[in-house]
Amino acid sequence: MTILDQVQTLSEIQKGLADISQQLIDFSNQYTEEIYFAPFGEKWSMAGNLEHLILTNTAMSKTFSYPKEALAAQFGKAERPSLTGPEIIGKYLLVLGKMKIKAPPAYSPQASTPQSKTVLLKMWDDVELAFQNNLKNWSDEDLDTYRIPHPAMGNLNLREMVLFAIYHTNHHLKAMKKIAEVNA
Repeated sequence: MTILDQVQTLSEIQKGLADISQQLIDFSNQYTEEIYFAPFGEKWSMAGNLEHLILTNTAMSKTFSYPKEALAAQFGKAERPSLTGPEIIGKYLLVLGKMKIKAPPAYSPQASTPQSKTVLLKMWDDVELAFQNNLKNWSDEDLDTYRIPHPAMGNLNLREMVLFAIYHTNHHLKAMKKIAEVNA
């Protein structure tokens, strides 16, 4: 069973985004600043994982603020039915199995990251609120119609992209939990 098994419609997607966001906040609130920002070898700290999610979900939210016609003009329209959540996960894991995927610098934590968990969580909350507000301008049909490129998986329609956002957040939450086990 995956986090996306019961997520397909717009209302389920909105609930899924809200649920995983709250899980991330609840988890983060359990740890001190020292543990939250503690280095983890060559990998990101818990704070670094959250900053990465803030950067990626900000870009995703911004996409949903663009006019539909602009997306269609720039990226075309979807030419196939939407993949389900588990199919999106499978496609991503297949790509991961073929190549090492590294976040581009624009989506990687920076030295200028706020050194306050409270500030980072507020930024996360603001991004997720904007994401939810921007999603309100789209219908289920729109999510299946318009597409954008994913850096590793190629063109995905908006439904697939937002399903990936839920999975991606969960993926980084799991990474944060592993870090907490080692650093706590």
